[in-house]
Amino acid sequence: MSTRAPSDHKDRYIHHKNGHDGYWIELINTFLNYIGSKRYPMAELYHSIFIRFEDENLWEVEGTFFELYEFIKSKGIGFGLISNWDLRLRGLLSRMRLLPYFDPVLISAEFGYEKPSLKIFQKAMELSGESPENHIYVGDKPELDYYPPRKLGWNSFIIKTKRLPEDNSIQMISTLSELIHRIDW
Repeated sequence: MSTRAPSDHKDRYIHHKNGHDGYWIELINTFLNYIGSKRYPMAELYHSIFIRFEDENLWEVEGTFFELYEFIKSKGIGFGLISNWDLRLRGLLSRMRLLPYFDPVLISAEFGYEKPSLKIFQKAMELSGESPENHIYVGDKPELDYYPPRKLGWNSFIIKTKRLPEDNSIQMISTLSELIHRIDW
């Protein structure tokens, strides 16, 4: 479905021809057709998957998140969030008691554009009131999280994952707290 994403990186959830739910129904249906599964009624399966995806117990906070947060707060530095997610993310973050840690929170389905659009990064910069070189962005997908903010003059890092090959042209970190020692604060 990524090959049929809206032009200009408009958010896939709100710009889907059948809206937010339509996107998820099409995605789940496409997957089931791909694996050849006809065992489950689509409506029942859709609801089950949709609800499960927003279950806060399925998600984990990176182990050094709070260490980094305490460090940057002690320095008077802001801590924001930019995410390609649907309209449920704010509620999920709230249930996980994480929402108060972030300001601003830019969610693609609320904003209208998703990464790699520079618009979402520019909006974050506008909200922060800081110059580009004072922004640090961490993500897990180079094409979405590393190269776009760098075009704007931000510092960016990629969290190493098992699915990402080592790439010496990209600044990679293993944990969020590595930033404490990698950045000249």
